[in-house]
Amino acid sequence: SKEENRRALHDLAERQHVRALLQEVADWIAQQLPGVYVWPGKTAYSFSLQEQTAEGRPTARTYATLYVDAKRPGTLLLQLPHRTMDAVPGATERLVSACPQAHLSKSASVAVEMGIVAASWPSLRECLAPVLDGVARSRAGAALTELDAAAGDAADLQTTPA
Repeated sequence: SKEENRRALHDLAERQHVRALLQEVADWIAQQLPGVYVWPGKTAYSFSLQEQTAEGRPTARTYATLYVDAKRPGTLLLQLPHRTMDAVPGATERLVSACPQAHLSKSASVAVEMGIVAASWPSLRECLAPVLDGVARSRAGAALTELDAAAGDAADLQTTPA
């Protein structure tokens, strides 16, 4: 269950000496992405936004995953999938060049990953802010486009002669 996952995640974070950092980073990411759904797993928080499939069905898509690094005490690992980086043109290159902790991932599903320790978090936050702001703006733009399309469909229904 969600609560069992949260307990397991917090226990792992406590053992790895990152409990406060995990909460600080998770809270900050959630603030940067309005409407985000935060799901605790046993080793990570995932941050998902509601979208629509090509068929128009609602779906949640993950835009960030924040892991407790089980191999390196005192460290979190933030992974950003391609959809996150694609939302902001040029974001991958800017993030990797601006943040020494950020690097291109070898995983097919992850674009960029970065290790986070308490001392690096303030500078990483500055590097990440434009990326997450860009995601929030692109999602808001997509939502407005969907609303406009729905309003247009409704207007077509009202003005269509019987």
